[in-house]
Amino acid sequence: MIGWRVDRAAGLAEVWKRDPSWRPPASLYATPRGAIETLERETLAAEERLRELDYEQGTASKFVYRDGTGRRTDAEIHRPNGEWVGERFERAGSDVTTVSPSVLESIWQELSAGARLLPLDIRYRGISYETTSGGIVGLRDSEYPGWTIDLMSGSFFLTRRESMRIHNSRDFTRKAMVNLPIRDVRGYEFFVDDKPMWDFEGAAQRLTDDPAEQRVFVRACILKMLETGAVPYEHRDGVPYGMDTSRWDGKSPDAIADDSVEATFAAPDIFMANIWWASHRYV
Repeated sequence: MIGWRVDRAAGLAEVWKRDPSWRPPASLYATPRGAIETLERETLAAEERLRELDYEQGTASKFVYRDGTGRRTDAEIHRPNGEWVGERFERAGSDVTTVSPSVLESIWQELSAGARLLPLDIRYRGISYETTSGGIVGLRDSEYPGWTIDLMSGSFFLTRRESMRIHNSRDFTRKAMVNLPIRDVRGYEFFVDDKPMWDFEGAAQRLTDDPAEQRVFVRACILKMLETGAVPYEHRDGVPYGMDTSRWDGKSPDAIADDSVEATFAAPDIFMANIWWASHRYV
């Protein structure tokens, strides 16, 4: 709440310098969560009004909020070490890089700060902006990866033939829901249907390079799976459907999580950990 109050105050102050009569949308709330959502909504409304003013007045404000680091160039945002930000998976194509939800949000906040909203284009299923560095970027909601940033032109490209879009990795398995439970862990969505353990480890590696933090995240994933009634199992010969749950029978959720984390990170190959998740216990 404190963070959103600070952001709201900064955003309103910047808007009122140029449009003293503007007011954020009226809201009613009765809970702390409602108060936080109201502060967030008013902050985002002020941000959008700033973009409208930039477009109407033909300017590009230098207003940067939340991260407090100052505006980097487009090239610095997308190629911080000379390489594209995120990971590039062959199945997604060479012109796609995938980042975590928090990284995608941070990139868009920095790209859009001071950007000029461009007129709607019926050929593009989203909104597009001209950044303060002169790049053209778009934001759209894609069917599978969710929010996607399209890099259309600008200094982030080294050659005229280069192209790239940034996917949100919330649903990086690209699997249909099929009415199965979904659990969200720090912005990642996991479907509870024969979930392999390396999905959790892969998501952890996208979030942080710190092994201790990776373990904490994987443990949180396991506890979320158990909340839904999901059951961990090992592939075994001679067991119906190849599912053997005896390793964890009678153990508490915390004990199952601890055991699974240790097995995951101790295995020289993630396949050797042999831990899977089913949506229910098979008999």
